[in-house]
Amino acid sequence: MQERIAAYTDAEIGSLIRAFSEDRLSMFLEMAGGNIHQALRLYDCNIILSEALYLPLHGVEICLRNSIHRALSDGCKRPDWYDDPRLPLANPQKQTLEKAKASLASKGKPLAPGRIVAELPFGFWVGLLGKHYAKTQLWGGHLRKAFPHHAALQRKQCHSLLQPLRELRNRIAHHEPILMRDLQADHDRLLTVSGWMCPVTRRWIQERSRFPQTFRQLHRAAPTGKAAADFKRDISETKA
Repeated sequence: MQERIAAYTDAEIGSLIRAFSEDRLSMFLEMAGGNIHQALRLYDCNIILSEALYLPLHGVEICLRNSIHRALSDGCKRPDWYDDPRLPLANPQKQTLEKAKASLASKGKPLAPGRIVAELPFGFWVGLLGKHYAKTQLWGGHLRKAFPHHAALQRKQCHSLLQPLRELRNRIAHHEPILMRDLQADHDRLLTVSGWMCPVTRRWIQERSRFPQTFRQLHRAAPTGKAAADFKRDISETKA
């Protein structure tokens, strides 16, 4: 499928600047060396690439929370492991858990384990793998089992792969720029971590992800990572 990068008239550009705000477009305008037409093309590309990364992010986030939920439920011998006094949570995970419970209660929904797990954000699960829990039994006693297809996996290695994905997920969810990231590396991380948990889920993501094709099609129009800085320089040299 060919991705369409729109061209705009001057009147349309004025409308889009008012709609999206100059602040939001400023980074794209800087990348484009002040060329507003190219800046809007980059803005288009940013949205299209964000959309293409939604499916692999979805697969990893859902798989991660369910894998950790199963590992902790089995280890604690109870589905509400988060309330087990033998497994005390620290902040911010504890605060996030209480916020999730309060949100469900305010909607009149039961505080069932499945509902609470679904209410907890991606950052909660990634946080359980953080250095704060390094000296606890959380990793060695429980969470290692959430990644059964990498027997030698270390907590630090796992967290170092997931933390950039949490940042990517949040940038996409808040409609922020992602072009300065190494998006190919991000996609590779998504495949890697999903394979650690469930090779079938990795294959499901790989077979359905539109990112590789979309990235190839748009790369010249919207270089990412280090290439984005080079692109900005090339635009400036061309103007000179």
